[in-house]
Amino acid sequence: MTRPAVAPSLRFWRFTVAQSGCLLWVGAVNGRGVPVFSVGQQEGKTKFMTAQRYAATLAGRELPEGSVVRTTCGNPLCVRAEHLVVEQRSAAKERS
Repeated sequence: MTRPAVAPSLRFWRFTVAQSGCLLWVGAVNGRGVPVFSVGQQEGKTKFMTAQRYAATLAGRELPEGSVVRTTCGNPLCVRAEHLVVEQRSAAKERS
């Protein structure tokens, strides 16, 4: 018997822990240390997105084509909506 699938929006919070005002991602990270979250299957392959990007969508933020989501608190593992900002990729590159 297979268990029913849990909606990504509910499963997401299992991988977070509150600490020092941030909501830290304790789930998977990619090779560059960026928090990633599995949002389902597409064409038989697991589809991932950054945990910050998914958190922004849960908070109702619009994510235009070419946008990036970054933290304002300086913690790369933070997914607290209040600590996230959406900006165009070109603006993010100028700052780095």
